[in-house]
Amino acid sequence: MLSSAVSTKGFCIHRKGCSTVFWIPPHELELELTESMLIQDSERVIKIISELKALGIKLSIDDFGTSYSNMAYLKRFAFDKLKIDRSFIKTLANSENDQAIVQAIITLAHNFNLKAIAEGVEDCSTANLLSKYGCDEIQGYLFSKPLCEKHFLAWLGAQQIDKPTIEITSSR
Repeated sequence: MLSSAVSTKGFCIHRKGCSTVFWIPPHELELELTESMLIQDSERVIKIISELKALGIKLSIDDFGTSYSNMAYLKRFAFDKLKIDRSFIKTLANSENDQAIVQAIITLAHNFNLKAIAEGVEDCSTANLLSKYGCDEIQGYLFSKPLCEKHFLAWLGAQQIDKPTIEITSSR
């Protein structure tokens, strides 16, 4: 997955070239859009999103729940995933409020046929809670800190298939 935060200004000009430049088929590309991007010139954003979806590009709302969280976005835009902001994940194990918010976001995502992704997962207990709640994917330092290409390839090469893994499964 290649994730990118983009500005609606100028993105139109370059979007078709991305899959060529990086040699990534459009259906393998996923772009993250922040909620604040969606309120800028929304008719233009709708057009861009429609064109991206027509190319087969997957789209996710990044940092869901921390900005405007306009529920109309879920109905209006053709997203594939909701990314739960790390601010709710960081204290998940110890905060009943964060647990309620995270469960609600996961349920909301699933009710709109979207996958729920948790950002900022740093320990197994948090990953297990998210699994229990039906979260579809997790990201975070539990697996690795961000790596440049060279270090990522070395890290990937060092992984062994028989190492224990955390499997996040959804009841959907």
